[in-house]
Amino acid sequence: MIVVISPVRNLPNETLWVNRLLEAGLERFHVRKPYMNDSSVIDYLKQIDSAYYSKLVLHDRPHVAADFGLTHFHYSESERSQILSKSKDNTFFSTSVHGLDEFNTLGKFWDSAFLSPIFPSISKAGYGVGSSVLKQLKFRTNYNTKLIGLGGITPQNMQEVLAKGADGVALLGVIWQSQNPLETFKSCKK
Repeated sequence: MIVVISPVRNLPNETLWVNRLLEAGLERFHVRKPYMNDSSVIDYLKQIDSAYYSKLVLHDRPHVAADFGLTHFHYSESERSQILSKSKDNTFFSTSVHGLDEFNTLGKFWDSAFLSPIFPSISKAGYGVGSSVLKQLKFRTNYNTKLIGLGGITPQNMQEVLAKGADGVALLGVIWQSQNPLETFKSCKK
């Protein structure tokens, strides 16, 4: 599974690229816009073809989701305990963790979790340098939650992450700092 996360700040033609990525077979697109207000997030979502709404995962704004029929949500580590009281119904929940011990304690409630940093980050200079998260994957005991590796993932190293036991990878910097996000995604998909 390949996931793409939106850049925190909007880029030129970003939603055009998002639509192209989804058209090319992207399985999940995480809309993470912490610095945008609700109105701007709504405008952003309107620029994405509604045929792809089932592939969107919304961060931090469940109240915006109803107008778009979105049922996939991501909650940060600090929000996790508040969410456990919610009904799952047909809702997909993901979260983020920064160590395998923390990942292994996640209950069945969580459909997937980003585990980071796998490699030094492309989008956050200096983040993840010296990380041992990749080496920890062999100690995974939680198989109810999909483990999605995040941080420094490129076409050249993503197979290593999958081979070590991740269920998927999340791409951010490699996509949004490339000249052609679609071609970069296609390289990863191969």
